[in-house]
Amino acid sequence: MKLFKWCIASIALLGSIQSFALDAEHVLWEKIPVHISLSLNEEQLIRFPQAISIVDNEAGEQIAILKMQDALYLKAKEAFNNKRLLVQLMPQGEVIILSLSADKTINASKPIEILIAGNDESKPNDQESKPNLDINAITLTRFAIQSIYAPERLLVIPEGIARTPMQTHRQITLIYGASIEARPLISWHGGEFYVTAIELKNQLNKEVVIDPRHMIGNWQTATFYPTNTLAARGKADTSTVLLVSDRPFNEAIASSREFVR
Repeated sequence: MKLFKWCIASIALLGSIQSFALDAEHVLWEKIPVHISLSLNEEQLIRFPQAISIVDNEAGEQIAILKMQDALYLKAKEAFNNKRLLVQLMPQGEVIILSLSADKTINASKPIEILIAGNDESKPNDQESKPNLDINAITLTRFAIQSIYAPERLLVIPEGIARTPMQTHRQITLIYGASIEARPLISWHGGEFYVTAIELKNQLNKEVVIDPRHMIGNWQTATFYPTNTLAARGKADTSTVLLVSDRPFNEAIASSREFVR
């Protein structure tokens, strides 16, 4: 059984703080068109794992499109059905097909996160192909914190790191014997590791200090930002824990572990 290692770290970030929407709908791209229903005159946010370019737009003037690096803001001007929008991951990457429909009866929906399934066939098949040795638990954790809190204009996604589905509930039990609300936010895969950001909020009427050794699951490291001390219930303050694992999040949290002392 692997030794459970943990750290409590404060990582310096540049610029102002920005957080991702917590209630995004995750959609996995599996080579078939992604169907998206739009409200009339209501913006729909769609995020992608990396910067994108628009290849083709069948909806034409029926839809307003604002593209910002790895995101699209779509607003339907009139009703239409099954119009394709082709988006390519940069540079010269996967082409994703969105099938758009708009109707006045459709209510505005939450943001959509497009995720890309791993594709080993796309990797070069030669002896010189090697994993990115710069990606480790520390660099992956630092990237995750910067991705959540740093301004988007300062964010650079390193080669070899990509979004991955968490395949879990919006709220989970993460701490043994503690009334802590834990909400998985986002997960990335890089090299041999996965990193998942979890928002933590205290449900007790007293301050709580979280001991990483009381966490459910099998984790390589646990890094708290900005702190592992949670204010009493009713306070607006929350904290985030970045959990690094050697397997996808849903598998890691379901794995039992033992401590080696």
